[in-house]
Amino acid sequence: MTKNNEKEISVLEQQVQQVEGASRALDTTKEEFKGFVEKMGVFTSKFLGELPHQLANNPNPDVVKLIEPIPDKPISFDSILAQLGNEVLMSGLNAASGRYMAYVPGGGVPSAALGDYLAALTNRYSGNYGACPAAAEIENTCVR
Repeated sequence: MTKNNEKEISVLEQQVQQVEGASRALDTTKEEFKGFVEKMGVFTSKFLGELPHQLANNPNPDVVKLIEPIPDKPISFDSILAQLGNEVLMSGLNAASGRYMAYVPGGGVPSAALGDYLAALTNRYSGNYGACPAAAEIENTCVR
């Protein structure tokens, strides 16, 4: 390896360390995560409890107000859940509603949502046996 290559590698390593340090500011503490999960539990329980009364289709012309720049600073999780519940979920088709009788694109099954949540959080790749043999076996069993 030449001195020039060593210098380039050293610069790249420093840049990676800087990016890693900056990205750590986005990490969630155990306490914050526990609070998020508790708030999600309240939100989703309320959502499921209100489903019998929800419309199958709720055209909402006010959705345009959701199109705004992504904020530069963090916003509270409560604000995110409020916007989701009051604006996002209050427009369009509601396939989770018992009143929705058209093509069902999937979702709305609480146990499946928990499985998706765990799969997304643990981030194990099941499409390749070598990446996570047990997850691949579960997927193969389900497909069979």
